[in-house]
Parts: sequence; structure tokens; C-alpha cells
Amino acid sequence: MNIQSYPLFTVITVCRNSEKTIRKTIESVLNQTYDNYEYWIIDGGSSDGTVEIIKSYEIDFRGRLFYVSEPDSGIYNAMNKGIIRAKGDVVGIVNSDDWLEADALAIVSDAFRKNINPRDKIYCGWMNFYSENGGKVILKTSKERHDKCLKKYKMGVRHPATFVGNNVYKQAGAFEEKYRIIADLDFITRCANSGVSFVFIPHVLTNMSDGGVSNNRKYKKTLLQDFKLFYSVNITNKTKVYFMYLRSVISEGIKEIIPKRLVRLYRILRDRSI
Repeated sequence: MNIQSYPLFTVITVCRNSEKTIRKTIESVLNQTYDNYEYWIIDGGSSDGTVEIIKSYEIDFRGRLFYVSEPDSGIYNAMNKGIIRAKGDVVGIVNSDDWLEADALAIVSDAFRKNINPRDKIYCGWMNFYSENGGKVILKTSKERHDKCLKKYKMGVRHPATFVGNNVYKQAGAFEEKYRIIADLDFITRCANSGVSFVFIPHVLTNMSDGGVSNNRKYKKTLLQDFKLFYSVNITNKTKVYFMYLRSVISEGIKEIIPKRLVRLYRILRDRSI
């Protein structure tokens, strides 16, 4: 069967000390209805039982599971390690506290087969987002949302529900590791600016839980540093760079003084309005 009718997927999970969540992630890959894939788990040198859990699934995957366990310099460095090893026609990343829908690869495979030069495209789906209180919302995307967000220097696709044709990484490069938090935004922006085509799939592909990290002060400081760099790279007008950065500082400062549940509600409403 030719490559376009039956693409090979590479699914990548990066993790470190993820013994509490990684079983659900692994089993969501194992239980895919589409089985032409390889699964790479890039572990950052876990000191808990993560690696033992990974090893316990090797026999179930029948030669499709591969892993490395070694220190890394951050989440995007770990993702790049997986991308370098990827042999698939399409690459998807599912973090160690997220999980795929059972038909995610089958749905993306259908979209792949319907497109010309399918390895040159990015496939963008929807995702379920679970809040800490157990609530669930579907976070959608579309070409209109993507285009609108690009103009505002924001992420218009759901990165956890995004699958990337392997030629895209050759064309646009992988994740820029100078970013600690928003290298995914930088990657999508670079792809759009270099003419990569985006395919929008109106189906839920993955699930993400609210880990609460965005409320951490260290996270906020790093996020603002990332935004400052991102704006300086993508905006030539220095006054606009300053304005965009100042807006980010104010936005993050406001989030410090209002209840988390209201922050979460605001994000959901804002997200839906874009």
C-alpha cells in the first residue's frame, strides 16, 4: 500500500517523573484504532517509577514502543529529541498528562489521504480541556481563528491536537529551544510565515487537563521573558514590541489578584470569542 493511503505516524511523549499520569497517556496510544505508528517516549531521567511503567508496556506494543531516559535541557529539547528520531510521515506529540481519543490517528490519516503533498501540511484538530473542578469544554479551531490569532501574535491552533507532516520540520525547523514555554507558538508562527499549509479537522483528537502551572510565579516570569523575545523577533516596530510586552505584563498581573476560577472562566470565554 502506498505512503499516501497508509501513512506511518510517529507519536512522541516527553516526560519526567510522570508516574501518576503516564499510564493513561501510554494506553491512549496503545488503544488507537489505527495501528501503523511508532511510539517514542523521551524521558528526562526520571527518579520515580516512570521508566519502570514504560518498560512494562513494551510487550503490548509489539516492537512499536521505543524510549530513551536521559537528562534534557527542557521540554522542547526533549521534543526535538523525539522529532530527530521520528520516521513517520506524520508526527504527533502527546504530553505525559494528556491522552488521545481512540480514533485520533484514524481521523488524521483520513485527512492525510485526502490532501495533495500531505507530508507538507499541519493537521489541526480540537481538544477536550478538563478543569481542576472536573468541568470539560471543547476547545475548537478553524482557519478563521488561526488567521485572526496570527494577526494578534497568538496561538490559533490547539497544539496538543496538532499533527505535523514530517517535511514541515525540514522546511521550518523544529522547536526553538531559546523559548522555555511558548516555543509551540513560535513554531506555528514560523510555519505560517514560511507558507506551510494548515488542514483543519472538526473533530476532538486529544484531551488535556489543567495542571495549574500557569499560576506559578516562576512560570509567569519565564512566560513574560518568552513573550518579550517572541515580540522582538516577529515585530519590527520597537514601539509596538514595547506595547505588546506591556500588555502581557498587565494581563499576567491582573491574573495574580483575581480568583483562579475566574481566570479560568475568562480564558475559556476569550478562547471561544477569538
